[in-house]
Amino acid sequence: MNDKWEGLPRYRFNFRLITAVWGFSLLLEAFIKVVLVYSMSISTFLVVSPFFTYGLIGLTIWWNMSFIRRIKRQTNGR
Repeated sequence: MNDKWEGLPRYRFNFRLITAVWGFSLLLEAFIKVVLVYSMSISTFLVVSPFFTYGLIGLTIWWNMSFIRRIKRQTNGR
């Protein structure tokens, strides 16, 4: 990994992009939960909250896997 990090600028960019997308996704989840907890009862929040959590995590995992597949296709084509 160190060799790729030092020698391939695109590798660094892709790694940072994945990290940024995950960070944004988790911050979005926190923001949504803050809005929800102040706009509904605790019992309703506890029922609804996991759907947002798992939905957002699932979308982020799907994006991550798609992005990595695309990177692999691009690098195998060279």
